[in-house]
Amino acid sequence: MNFNNFALFITIVLGSLSQLILKSAFTPVDVQTAPQADCNIWLICFAQQLATSMFGDVRLGILIVGLISYTAATGFWILALRHFDLGKAYAFLGFTYILVYLGSVLWPTLSETITWPKTIGVGLIVFGIYLISGKTPPHTPEWLRNRSALSDTNRCQE
Repeated sequence: MNFNNFALFITIVLGSLSQLILKSAFTPVDVQTAPQADCNIWLICFAQQLATSMFGDVRLGILIVGLISYTAATGFWILALRHFDLGKAYAFLGFTYILVYLGSVLWPTLSETITWPKTIGVGLIVFGIYLISGKTPPHTPEWLRNRSALSDTNRCQE
């Protein structure tokens, strides 16, 4: 995996993780069992320990870790955009929907449910990503294959 693909992969993973962390920061849980329930995920444990030692508030630490993760994802997104077409790279961000859907089911404090409509929607997203990221079909007109031809037709005539 080259660095460009790695930057896009990290964007997807950190973006999804950020959403789950931010949601868990605002999900009400029993105060007595919160540290034990959340500590199944090391990042949540780290956030809890950091927040408790610095701010005395567990939720604030989780929120800060989520925002830091989201900021890092944005940084990797900028790196990925330098080497990918926007349309193709943006399509791959659809994987965040899939990871957030699965994560919201597996995340200890969220415990959402899997439903057929959601699963079918995720399947359609995967199919859409496949269509957008695939090779150009052989029957595509030449003027659509050649990007420079498109830019020539959009130039102002003098």
